[in-house]
Amino acid sequence: MHKNLYSLILIVLINLLAIQSFGQEVGNLIFTANKDGTVNLDGEELGEFTKNQVQKFPLTPGDHFLQVKTIDGQVKDTIFSIEANKQLIIKLNFTKKSYSSNKNKVLIADLGFDIPGSSAVGIWQNNNPGLDYPNHPTFYYAFEEGDEIILNFEMTNRKGTNQIAVYSYPEFQLKYSNNEFQELKDVRVRVEKRGIYIFVLATNHLFSRSAQLRIERKPGSVSTVDFITSVRQEVKYTPVTIVEKQKNYINSGTNATFLEGKSRVIIPVNLPPNTVQWYYKIAASRDEAEINSTAEKMNLVSELSSLIDQTGTLSFGVELLSRPPASNHCDIYLLDYQNQRLFTNKQTYSYGLEGTRENINSGNVQITCCNNGQFYLGLKNPDSMYGIHTVIEVVAITAEEVLIMEAEAGS
Repeated sequence: MHKNLYSLILIVLINLLAIQSFGQEVGNLIFTANKDGTVNLDGEELGEFTKNQVQKFPLTPGDHFLQVKTIDGQVKDTIFSIEANKQLIIKLNFTKKSYSSNKNKVLIADLGFDIPGSSAVGIWQNNNPGLDYPNHPTFYYAFEEGDEIILNFEMTNRKGTNQIAVYSYPEFQLKYSNNEFQELKDVRVRVEKRGIYIFVLATNHLFSRSAQLRIERKPGSVSTVDFITSVRQEVKYTPVTIVEKQKNYINSGTNATFLEGKSRVIIPVNLPPNTVQWYYKIAASRDEAEINSTAEKMNLVSELSSLIDQTGTLSFGVELLSRPPASNHCDIYLLDYQNQRLFTNKQTYSYGLEGTRENINSGNVQITCCNNGQFYLGLKNPDSMYGIHTVIEVVAITAEEVLIMEAEAGS
């Protein structure tokens, strides 16, 4: 039973007892308010009420005290008199909180900085064709839905004009821009949903300009005044499947020479941009049914995703990955383009030690030395008499810098 119902019953019982004891007749208070809140009657907290909900309180004749507090902190109280056999209606109207005055603005940043001139930007771009200039002043802050971002900007030297662009993140939707200004006064940008906003500045002047940027927010609600606007950069690691579970039959060297089949298999590995390391999981057996069963249970990308989620880093050991069952052996070599051709042709070849395993029946191998471009895994059957079945999958881990709102970090 709700607290205000208990309190209401208590008030009614007290008043009924008083009426019975002294022979008094009862009067009634009819109460309502236009905002949700809590009500206190004669010093007794009755709990919460809903806006526009009508409540009736039987009271003994005489003076009484009513106090109402809304959920946004507004308070009204009144002393009233109840007459026997009559009812008194009290309807409290609370005004909507206004956030238009300057006192409701919250300072986010007051920044002094230099904006590189177009001369320096042009020289850099000539030396780095096709790339974006990386040193434009850029700032990141979080805002709550319903906020207004307020911008004020001025230069110490008024020669030349400037550019500003405000983007939402991670959509990178342009929310405000001005490509030719010397100052900004009380420019306002409406925040449609909670998120991070990126502020990028440049100058049209040949030489660098010294500038001052003031960023404020006007909260859309009293409940969001203390919203945390700070943002931090984190590295996000994402496992990406490069080679789906691939099964191969690799013949023995003797049979490959005199009968059909290959004793060597090449698996191309095309690494995505921003790869920081990659893994392969392998198993070998003469029994095809065993390899089929093993393949069904292998899920390297899921295992890596789980470990990254648990640790937030790549510091976990490869021994934490499950080792698939297998009964026989194969050789696997990490090769570049030239050496994979030599390997296939059974000529003298070189290989990378970190990604190479000989006489392995199953396991997981981590590779950190070769993270850019295309590589090859060369599989060889070391048995001269019997063929083997293998299954292998390859997963790369990419790294990307992302922005995280402190208000949502760890949620």
